[in-house]
Amino acid sequence: MKVITTYEYSHISYHDIFPNQSNEKSSYESLKKLNNLISEKYSHLLRTDLEGIYIKNFVGIIKIDEATIEILPKIFKHENDNMDGSTKTEIYKNLYYMINKALKVPTNNIDYNQFNVSRGDVLDFLINLFLDGLSLKLFKGLYRTYVREEENSNYIKGKILVSKNIVRNPINTKIYNEYDNYTDDNLVNQIFKFVVKEMLNTTQWQQNRIIAKNILQTLSNVSDISVSETSFNKVKYDRLLGEYEKLLNFAKFYFFSQSVNFRGNGENNVFVFNIDMNTVYQDYISELLKEYAPEIFNNNSTVQTQKRSKHLIFDEYNNGCFNLQPDISIENKKVIELIIDTKYKRLNLGKPRKGVSDKDLYQMFGYYHKYNKPKIVLLYPKYIQEVADIYHFYEDEPSKLQVCTVNLNNKLYTQEGEWEIIKDLKRTLLN
Repeated sequence: MKVITTYEYSHISYHDIFPNQSNEKSSYESLKKLNNLISEKYSHLLRTDLEGIYIKNFVGIIKIDEATIEILPKIFKHENDNMDGSTKTEIYKNLYYMINKALKVPTNNIDYNQFNVSRGDVLDFLINLFLDGLSLKLFKGLYRTYVREEENSNYIKGKILVSKNIVRNPINTKIYNEYDNYTDDNLVNQIFKFVVKEMLNTTQWQQNRIIAKNILQTLSNVSDISVSETSFNKVKYDRLLGEYEKLLNFAKFYFFSQSVNFRGNGENNVFVFNIDMNTVYQDYISELLKEYAPEIFNNNSTVQTQKRSKHLIFDEYNNGCFNLQPDISIENKKVIELIIDTKYKRLNLGKPRKGVSDKDLYQMFGYYHKYNKPKIVLLYPKYIQEVADIYHFYEDEPSKLQVCTVNLNNKLYTQEGEWEIIKDLKRTLLN
C-alpha cells in the first residue's frame, strides 16, 4: 500500500497516484467511482480536474486502489516544514488530542510515546488508539446493562403481557412475560462489535488486526447487528455506561466519518474517511472555554454551547422560522455578553474583509439583534498570518464585531501548549 501525505489546500496529480499506469482500465474505473463519490458527498471539500485532485479544507483519507492519500490539517504546518517523521508525528498528536477533547474523551492518560508514523496513516492511528482503549476496558469486564425481553415461559417472570398472552396462549399452558435481563448482549456491545469488524476490514496494520480479532473473540457471544444512525440514538446513557460512553462517542465519530455504506466485505477499492474539522474545531474550542472559563473571563461567566435558539422571523401564527443558534455564548447573570462563532475556514488576505462571507455576516447581524446586541467574535484558525479586524454594525457605534484567528500550531497535547492557546484566546476574546 502506497501512502501519499499532503496538507489541506493542495493538489495531487493522477501521475503520483498511478505512477506506472499498468492497468489503465482499472485506474479509470476507480477514478470514476471517486468522481461520483465526490459529487454526491464531498464537492464542498474536494474537486477533480483533468490533472488530479484539488483538496480544499478536507482532512482525512482518500483510498484509490493501492494508493492511500493522507490529508493533514494545514493549521499545524509551519511554512518551511518538511514532511519528515517528526513533523508528521507532531501533527498526529495534535489532531488526535483535538479529536479527543472535542469528544470529551480524557486526554491525560494517552501515551504519546506510542506514536510512530512510519507504520501507516492517520486512520490506522485512530483505529489503533480506539482498539487499544476498548481492549483494555473489555479486559476489565464487558459492559452489562438491563435489556427488556419478552418470553413465553412456564412461570411468571417480570410482568404478564395480557393482550399478547391471550393471543399466544389461548389454552393457558404458558405465560407470556416481559422482564429486564442484565446481560452483555446489549446494544452498546453490538455497536462495538460491528465497528471493530469494519475496522478490521479497513486497517492496514497487522497490530490492529490482531487486537481487533482478540476483541471480536471477547465479544463472540454478542449478537451481530447492522448499525445505522438510529442505533446510536437508541443507546440509553446512564450511570452503568460509565467510561464506555467515551469509547461509544469515538465509535460514533468513526462511523459517521465513512464514505461507504458498511457491508462488511472489505472490497471497497475507493474509500474516503473525512474528519469533519468544522465540528472538531468548534467542539475543541468549546471544551477549552468551558474548562478554562475562570482563567479566560475572570468573572462569573458561564459558557453555553448550542443553546436553545431564537428565531429570525415568525409566521402569521407566531411560529418561529429560521433558528439563530450560536456555537458558543458567554453569559453573565443570565445575560449574553459575548457570542463566538467558530469557522474552520482559511481566510483570504487578498480579498475584501479577508474573505469573510456575506452569509456569515448576515448571520452575525441576526445574532446581534436577537440577543440584545452582545459583542460577537468570528473565530478562525490561523493558517499563515494572524488576523484581528474590528467592525461595527452601524455608523458611530462602539465596536461589536471582531474577526480574528487563534494559533493552533503548538504542542496542544502538552500542558504548556494548551496554556499558550488559553492565553491566545483570552487576549483575542477580551480585546
